[in-house]
Amino acid sequence: MKNDSLEHIQSQERLLDQQLEESVYEEKKLRHLQEENEEFFFKTNQVFDGVLEQFSQNQFAWYLEDQLAGLRHDHQRLQFAFEEEFQEQKQQRQSIEEQQNDLAFERVRLQSQVEKMEVQP
Repeated sequence: MKNDSLEHIQSQERLLDQQLEESVYEEKKLRHLQEENEEFFFKTNQVFDGVLEQFSQNQFAWYLEDQLAGLRHDHQRLQFAFEEEFQEQKQQRQSIEEQQNDLAFERVRLQSQVEKMEVQP
């Protein structure tokens, strides 16, 4: 009975290890997407600034300024979404780590009980 419980705990620990690895991988992917977004925004912002400088005395400057403002708004919205996702990933990882700690404690407790039963005549 105790061995079945230990095996179950070890199975759960392996599952949580896998979930933690997946969470770390997802966070790395998210960071990469955030970096790509930053690079794209920077390059696009430079292009808009250059074009706006060329057309500053033109009647279409307002249109470019409006487009640039839209780009900045979209960038801020994406940054907010990234931060929300990072927080969610952090909470998920913390939950997994707490479950791992609980299972490790339970495993040690069961192992000590098994050892005590084996020592007793």
